[in-house]
Amino acid sequence: MRRSLNIIGPQVRKYRNLQRYTLEEFAGACQLIGFNISAGILSQVESQTRSVTDLELYWLARALKVEMTDLLPPSPKIPQWQQRRPS
Repeated sequence: MRRSLNIIGPQVRKYRNLQRYTLEEFAGACQLIGFNISAGILSQVESQTRSVTDLELYWLARALKVEMTDLLPPSPKIPQWQQRRPS
């Protein structure tokens, strides 16, 4: 089982596709607002193979012209390995 390193990847891809951005175009849009990120890193975010900081969440939402909460899944599924066991 692959470990997801973020919960926003699918929503970032969804909103990027809604705006008809390629990864390269989206990286360019991010850079235009002062967020230096590459298409390769964006691909890792979307595939959930890279963690995302709160500041990166802010910049991604800003570049996509959505609210930060729009990038969160409706009901986050916490991977089994991250769930706390009751004491």
